[in-house]
Amino acid sequence: MNKDKTLLLVNDSDQHTSLLKGMLSELDVKLVACSPDGVVESTVKYQPSLVLAVESTLAQLADIVDLPVLLLTEGGGSDALGEFIEQGVADFIFTPLNKFQAQQAVTRQLALIDSEATKQRLVRQTLKYQELGELVGLVSHEVASPLGNVNTAVSFLLESSEKIKGSFDDKKLAANDLERFLKQTHKALTMCVKNGSNAGGIISSFRTVAINQCMENLNQFYLHRYLDDIVLTLKSKMKKLPHEIHIVIGESVEMTSYSGAFSQVINGLINKSIIHGFDDRVAGKIIINAAVQTGDGDGDKVVLNYIDNGKGMDETTLKGLLSKQTDSPSNGLTTAMLKRIVEEQMQGTMQVSSSEGEGIHCTLVLPQRLS
Repeated sequence: MNKDKTLLLVNDSDQHTSLLKGMLSELDVKLVACSPDGVVESTVKYQPSLVLAVESTLAQLADIVDLPVLLLTEGGGSDALGEFIEQGVADFIFTPLNKFQAQQAVTRQLALIDSEATKQRLVRQTLKYQELGELVGLVSHEVASPLGNVNTAVSFLLESSEKIKGSFDDKKLAANDLERFLKQTHKALTMCVKNGSNAGGIISSFRTVAINQCMENLNQFYLHRYLDDIVLTLKSKMKKLPHEIHIVIGESVEMTSYSGAFSQVINGLINKSIIHGFDDRVAGKIIINAAVQTGDGDGDKVVLNYIDNGKGMDETTLKGLLSKQTDSPSNGLTTAMLKRIVEEQMQGTMQVSSSEGEGIHCTLVLPQRLS
């Protein structure tokens, strides 16, 4: 049985913990236990999918966002249970313990977790293809200008060459006409090379980002170069706005990770800055910097900081975004979804801090080399 989910038992009674382990051992979930004093440390250590706790730990668990809590309780009537639900309790296991009731409560929550994971995966897939559709539109618009310039230059060359050929055939070609034609040809060809190169760069960046978004395989990429590609694909959206994006990363910093997931996260953060952070500012600035942090046993990490100077938000709003209580996927992936991609797919962490008027600071700590 592949027990890919973890249930954290938080109890100050060794007898209850032992009984619960025996009752729940048949379920498709890994069981770990701790005392109420160690709930925060154990949550960080085990990254549980579900917590079964006693009443005294509810206040501590309230600070741990997006984590279902089962409460072990004697009951106490509908009013008391209603108060617990308001505190975020998802379900109850009543004492004295009953194996069937305990298994049913845990099974219900595991099914809801699976359902939510499937829903989130489908939403991410849908939004990913929406982003690709938008990207195609942006790139088409951006490529149209340099290719139009190339077409204009080539048409001019064709017309000029026909005139020169006519003069030559009629033996009326003057030296100054030929000199003027050569200068115009050089200028037009220079324009063709420059605009063709611009179009080629845009298409190359689009191909890199689009292929990586469609494929969910591990691949190696240089961080600065890949971020340049991501930003270049947003050029059409950004050029009519006064905002700036600065990438401050060494050229040699490379990663082996899920580049498609990485581009989704970066695109999501940039879109949120543009739509929400800068909506009342004349000009916004985004800084993305990163460096490799030498690991002490668990491999090297890439620490990436995403900082904007937008309007920011208060602590309550930020907590709501991270716990999915607010935010909407209508403008792309929600903040909670971005955090989940970082944690589940890229096996990293995402910490967000902000205050009103001070912008946002997002820190991603990612394994440099996944395998």
